[in-house]
Amino acid sequence: MTLRELFREFVIAMRRREDQHDRDMTHAHTLAGLTRGTKGLPKLQSLLSKRRRLSGRQSPEQQAAMWQVAAARFGGTFRPLDRTTKIVHLKGVHG
Repeated sequence: MTLRELFREFVIAMRRREDQHDRDMTHAHTLAGLTRGTKGLPKLQSLLSKRRRLSGRQSPEQQAAMWQVAAARFGGTFRPLDRTTKIVHLKGVHG
């Protein structure tokens, strides 16, 4: 196993642990809300992992750019569904 593969496994394990933590906290928060009401409960977002709190929704431009990257990576082409979608040219991605 190379050092890169080992690091990748560490990242995967960390994310899996965060996902399990978030799942457990969501379950506990929901159960507490159902049994005793939401009064006095902290906000669910404050209980989730930092990765979940920081991730927001992607803008349409970000989504189009991600589709372009995926298409270029797998040898396809990205064609937007409507004419209002702008094609973003990214450095280092040829497509």
